[in-house]
Amino acid sequence: MPIQLDATSEQNILNMLMDQSVISIDQMTKIKAMSKEIGKSRLETAFELNLTDEKKIIEILSKSYSLGTVDLKKYKINDKLKKIVPLDYIRNNTLVPFEIANGTLKIAIPDASKLSLMKNLKTMTKMDPELYAATISDISDFIIRMSGGEDKQSPGQKLEQIKKKEKIVPIE
Repeated sequence: MPIQLDATSEQNILNMLMDQSVISIDQMTKIKAMSKEIGKSRLETAFELNLTDEKKIIEILSKSYSLGTVDLKKYKINDKLKKIVPLDYIRNNTLVPFEIANGTLKIAIPDASKLSLMKNLKTMTKMDPELYAATISDISDFIIRMSGGEDKQSPGQKLEQIKKKEKIVPIE
């Protein structure tokens, strides 16, 4: 399954890996060149070159930001979770709310670029967000489960949504 990550997250993870000397500058140059060649994201290319893996990323994220880690496969999705944060927001920001406990909303994130969204989430949910590190594939799988199995909207559906939002009237 291709990794669904926004460019900011991907860059953030790659910078973190370089800061922690997991990936060298030379390796980064190789990743950039090869990812263009094979048409995959730089992070996927780093995985393919066996320079890092999701386990390594989650360990560094957890240590660097003092976050607990979470295995999202163990969590069930209920209606309350589905309603607390809009699915579009979840998809666009690659983060998932996975548990609600005592006024706290537990949220899994793949990288530190998501830390800036905490104020938004607090305002949006009226709950205190508590962050956990999770693997990118766990988060992607959880988003698929939350959206009832359909991964992405078809291009046609997306176009319809854009038309509705922007009230585009076709020129006859």
